[in-house]
Amino acid sequence: MPYLSQHHWVDRIAGWLYWWKHAREEHERGIPLTAETGRKLEGCKDWTWNMALDPRMTLRPMALADVPLLDLWDRQPHVIAATSDNPDQPKAFGDTYWPDELALTAPDNRYVIAELDGRPIGAMQIIDPCTEQTHYWGEVEPNLRAIDIWIGAADDLGKGYGEMMMRRAFQVCFAEPAVTAIVIDPLASNTRAHKFYRRLGFVPEDRRLFGDDDCLVHRLTREAWRQRFPND
Repeated sequence: MPYLSQHHWVDRIAGWLYWWKHAREEHERGIPLTAETGRKLEGCKDWTWNMALDPRMTLRPMALADVPLLDLWDRQPHVIAATSDNPDQPKAFGDTYWPDELALTAPDNRYVIAELDGRPIGAMQIIDPCTEQTHYWGEVEPNLRAIDIWIGAADDLGKGYGEMMMRRAFQVCFAEPAVTAIVIDPLASNTRAHKFYRRLGFVPEDRRLFGDDDCLVHRLTREAWRQRFPND
């Protein structure tokens, strides 16, 4: 293919990706789509779900050396808003003291740091809700995993990192053959998170109170994961 022709196609693909990203963001903010834009998004969604997972995105165990960064992230307004309906909350996760929290790490309660090219961008907790020692989820069926996720810096929002982190976590969870599904508990008020999780294949189940937090539980089955991300 001639040089100019090659760059013509690169420019077309780059332009399409730019349009798709902004159209999807407007849709998630509740901005009405034109009929033509809606058809384009519907037609392209299967292709985007089948895009290869960026190998630069990795998960590693959280360590005590991460505590200063975690404390910084806990005070970011977007992290607080995702974890509490109280606008006056000074930090996320209440009175969590990270050294004590990390001391609870066990095979059924893991904290991980997500890195992009070695740069920490977010954190996740992956638990077995049936067996972990706090029994946060109460009485729950076996063979599940539960995930919490947060992006640390506001500058890293809106770049697709959350989806990459979740897809890595899906791989970790479903690598265990007995695991049948993953559950999450975003705040009922966090409608933007609901749209994000549903785009990944989660289905809303029921509204529950976890302590003082009013949450909308979602579930992703192994079958739905395989269908949504067959190449992962």
